[in-house]
Amino acid sequence: MRYGMDTAIKKLRLLKKSKYFYSLLFFSLIIVSLLALVISFTVGYYHMPLKNIYLAINSYLKQGELTSESIILFRVRLPRIIAAFLIGAALSVSGSAYQGVFKNPLVSPDILGVSAGAGFGAAWAIV
Repeated sequence: MRYGMDTAIKKLRLLKKSKYFYSLLFFSLIIVSLLALVISFTVGYYHMPLKNIYLAINSYLKQGELTSESIILFRVRLPRIIAAFLIGAALSVSGSAYQGVFKNPLVSPDILGVSAGAGFGAAWAIV
């Protein structure tokens, strides 16, 4: 068992030394996020197959016709998907900023009192 793990680690180290590793990683993450985007359009309380999504986008862009599916698509799902991607990007940037400032890959928001400030803001909003 240990022998197989050692060879896998060696192969991973060799792959990281390759000059195309980070570009391959970047493009694979982009493809995974685009796949998640397409899947998130189809999943929901009102199930819509990809064919119906294509027809709803096509009818809305060409004729300006609002069907029930295009209303669900453009007024409910698309804003939620965009908000999810933007919030995820903001969280990742803030996490990497914390790691860069403190030069610690295991840094947490408790160090500067961000958690306490967030709790105070939530309590203030509730009251």
